[in-house]
Amino acid sequence: MSRKLILDLDTGIDDALAIAYALGSPEAELIGITATYGNVLMEDSVRNSLAVLDILGASSVPVHPGLPHSSTTEDFSVQEISAFIHGRNGVGEVDIAPSPRSAEATGAVDFIIEASHRYGDELVYVPTGPLTNLAAALEKDPGLAGRLRVVLMGGALSVSGNVSPWAEANISQDPDAADAVLRSGIDATMIGLDVTLQTLLTREQTRRWRELGTPAGAFLADMTDYYIKAYETTAPGLGGCGLHDPLAVGVAIDPTLVTAFPVNLQVDVEGPTRGRTIGDVTRLNDPRKTSRAALDVDVDRFLEEFMSRITSRLRALYPNTVIAGTTRNESKFDTLKALGCDEVILEEAQNVIHSDEKFDCVLDLIGPSAIRYSFAVLKRGGIVCNTGLLGGQWTLENFDPIIDTCGGYLTGYHSGDATADLLQETITIIEDHAIDVTPHKVLPLKEAARAHTLMESGAGYGKYVLLPEH
Repeated sequence: MSRKLILDLDTGIDDALAIAYALGSPEAELIGITATYGNVLMEDSVRNSLAVLDILGASSVPVHPGLPHSSTTEDFSVQEISAFIHGRNGVGEVDIAPSPRSAEATGAVDFIIEASHRYGDELVYVPTGPLTNLAAALEKDPGLAGRLRVVLMGGALSVSGNVSPWAEANISQDPDAADAVLRSGIDATMIGLDVTLQTLLTREQTRRWRELGTPAGAFLADMTDYYIKAYETTAPGLGGCGLHDPLAVGVAIDPTLVTAFPVNLQVDVEGPTRGRTIGDVTRLNDPRKTSRAALDVDVDRFLEEFMSRITSRLRALYPNTVIAGTTRNESKFDTLKALGCDEVILEEAQNVIHSDEKFDCVLDLIGPSAIRYSFAVLKRGGIVCNTGLLGGQWTLENFDPIIDTCGGYLTGYHSGDATADLLQETITIIEDHAIDVTPHKVLPLKEAARAHTLMESGAGYGKYVLLPEH
């Protein structure tokens, strides 16, 4: 039985990753998104959710507008720290095409109630922002507490908060609503900072999405790299970005990812500790524990599932696309696979490719000495792009542009004169998109001979850089 999921999102960066994780999980069906405020305005959450669903190939998933502000305020403004972490547009300042779709006419509160009646035990509600929508649904239909399972991202029990020593950001947006939810007796698992800050993503993982060469992969990579860069300022010792909202989705699908402590929870709504999640002293001795707080997480298993599921989803968007890499060194097969190659072809001799497959596009990094072999594996009407001169041959002798191209196209790339402006533009792109340009090895100029020996051995992967000594 697949779980039916509703995600309640203030769609910023980790919310978008939560959508991707849910869509990539075969055990789950995302039946809808309810929009809330927090990282962005509620209206922007609708916009971002629709756009992310579209780029991930899930345009049939409905988005329902929720309440635009907390239960105790008249309006809402995005905090500067939220805009810094998620970008002004909520998705790391990455341009994403607006969806042609609109939000559903049915609001979040009614959708939650209707879905709970329709799906019963199959349904899991996953709020990853303030709990305003859920509290309003419980007020309208108190019986919802006995029908709905909730896995929420928010709170902190054994660690400090991230907006005050006591309060976590999502809970702090509407402590009164969160308290009402947790005191209602609803089946709730709290995925708080206790565990989410243990699940860290780095640029090593985002590079895998970018190297898929797809719009969706580039979007997720660029967006998440912005998030990682923000974390380098707000939490420089952490070593990556916390996967807050995706972990809640993971636990909704597989509760064994975390170890949870049974405790009836409440939220402080008055005084200096307003927003604190803590055990409810009035229900401390109640043998029935309706809520749990996650205190430990299987980090390795979660991260492996997170990456494999999202990557599989990105690949599934282009089911007919196959990326093949070539090498003359079998030891590099695993490296090329990790970089996104579906298959690796072993060169039988230097620059000689033998494959039964024909490809639509060939990226030739060797140059004139390999171009004829590149055309040999090209489909009629395909394109060979020559971008390298690594084969020790600078020109193509006796080249017949009709016969040798075999009905394909030959294109090329040349950087031209490297002006200061062009170099700065390149550096800016590298910085903005957090592109990893780390060379394989850096050696002093006097070791040029050694560098050539290492390069010709084929043992390395990537560039060798020689630096003059000062």
